[in-house]
Amino acid sequence: MDALADVPQRLDRIELQLLQFREEVRTEFSAVRSELAVGLNDVRSELATGLGDVRSELAAGLNDVRSELAAGLNDVRSELATGLGEVRGELATGLRAVRAENEETRAQMRALHEDVISRLTLIQEGQTPRHARTTTSRRRRKR
Repeated sequence: MDALADVPQRLDRIELQLLQFREEVRTEFSAVRSELAVGLNDVRSELATGLGDVRSELAAGLNDVRSELAAGLNDVRSELATGLGEVRGELATGLRAVRAENEETRAQMRALHEDVISRLTLIQEGQTPRHARTTTSRRRRKR
């Protein structure tokens, strides 16, 4: 019976141990929560810092790309301007040549025209009497 008499004391001790265990678990869970919160804040801070670093690197890279593109564009513009100058020079030379040839052709045309006019004048002078004779003789023949 002593065993039964000891049961309430034992239950009281077990209850006390359970209460102590419960308090310890609560304290440990609170500590774990605090550690997790600190760890989460650390991770957030690291991510924010890392994200800021990535943004800075991307901005620097983008600026580098913009600079390279601007330099390349300036090179292309320069090459195009040089090429355009060369083409203009060649066109001007070609135009001068065409004008010179045109002027030469015009001079030849004038000379040919004058030659034709003088030949026509000679023909008309030489044919006028013949023409009169031919017409008269033709009229006589027809009758």
